[in-house]
Amino acid sequence: EVLEQVKGLATDVADLRVEVQRATTAAKSVELQLENAVEQIHRLCSKTWTEELKQRVTDSVQLDLHRLQREVRDQVTVALQADAERVKEIAVLKGTLRLQTGELAIIRTEVDSATSGVKELGETVTDTIEADIDKLRHELRRLQDDGTSWAEKISDQHEHIAELCEHTSCVLGAPECRRWSRVRGGDIQLSPDLLTATRRPESARSGGNQPDGDTMGLLFGAQPIRAVSGVRYFEVVLEEIFAGPGGHSGLLVGVSLSPPRGMDLRFQGWELGGSGKLVHHRLVDKYGELVTPDREKEISDSTWLSGKLSKGDHIGVMLTSNATLSVHVNGSVEATHPVDVDVSDRSLRVWPVVRLVGSSKTVSFVKKPSIPGVRRVNATSGGFTGPGESITPSAG
Repeated sequence: EVLEQVKGLATDVADLRVEVQRATTAAKSVELQLENAVEQIHRLCSKTWTEELKQRVTDSVQLDLHRLQREVRDQVTVALQADAERVKEIAVLKGTLRLQTGELAIIRTEVDSATSGVKELGETVTDTIEADIDKLRHELRRLQDDGTSWAEKISDQHEHIAELCEHTSCVLGAPECRRWSRVRGGDIQLSPDLLTATRRPESARSGGNQPDGDTMGLLFGAQPIRAVSGVRYFEVVLEEIFAGPGGHSGLLVGVSLSPPRGMDLRFQGWELGGSGKLVHHRLVDKYGELVTPDREKEISDSTWLSGKLSKGDHIGVMLTSNATLSVHVNGSVEATHPVDVDVSDRSLRVWPVVRLVGSSKTVSFVKKPSIPGVRRVNATSGGFTGPGESITPSAG
């Protein structure tokens, strides 16, 4: 607004100057005309009255000229005064403009400083917040990992305590105590009393017939097998089979030298059956060293084809005192294989292993099986007799 006022005042001054120049030019033009008139009068009139007329005209002209000059001077004076006032106003406005420009520069500097401070503060706060968020994320991840780890440990301890309780009850008097371990393949459902295990139908539809496959269909006994006359024996009955397509290689049975633990269900032991296979699972070699993944399983041929099993068949697994693993179906020996295990070791523990594959659907433990070749003579005391001897079963 100040600049617009200054421009308006400058325009008015210029207009006044133009008017003064026009008045001066008009006065000069009138004076020239008067001089021409006087000359004409001189030529036309006689000398006597011409002089008198000339004097009169000259006096009149001079009076008019003086009056005109005064008017011009007055107008010029007024214009100059107005110009001076405008100049003063312009000077005041310029001073005000300079002050405002200085204040504006100061305000801009303060705004820039404040903006820079806010930006630096924002970056600092953002960095601090991001660092705190990262710390919280790491702490949350650590707590989640710890929680998962503790949950797994607690679950393992619960399983172990349950197995110890069940095993203790076996040792304290029950002649035979068989339960499935809760550590099992993901497609297996257990009955409330843990005596019966059933494979889900979707597992059969998706296959699962490989004897050296993953954890699908895998079952472990919850307690080690007790030795009777140097023989370790357990028996299951095939309660149900799948109808229609679902594989025909039957199930696999065997023993594990390691307790059922962990999520991957890896174990040290043997299982046989299926399409006539004996699978040796290794965790460590004979020197106690961990084996490489390519040496964890060794598969060889077996004479037993478990695909011929029918609903209601009894399948027994025996580990004898001379380290022979055999399979019995309805009391008849179907396959016998020597295995590399020191059965004379008093600390030896052996767990039942069953893998439901092919058409096999449901199996149950036989609580008090009749051990082939070992005759029970006293059901109350739990005594057994082998060929030519009478013994009491060990608490293993």
